[in-house]
Amino acid sequence: FMTVLILQDKPAEATRFFEAHPARWLPAFIERIREHPDALLFRVIADVLYAALDIEKTLREESR
Repeated sequence: FMTVLILQDKPAEATRFFEAHPARWLPAFIERIREHPDALLFRVIADVLYAALDIEKTLREESR
């Protein structure tokens, strides 16, 4: 959904969506995956997702 908003040149709406939805639950989801002992592949994916969230957070902070 965010991609569609960005492609429609609506970055403010994409930011609002991100902050209202994924940004609220993704960090906890990532942490739960990292804690699961059998989630070897998914832990790597969670690390990549965490890095993407961290980049997104940094870019949002710099743009304010």
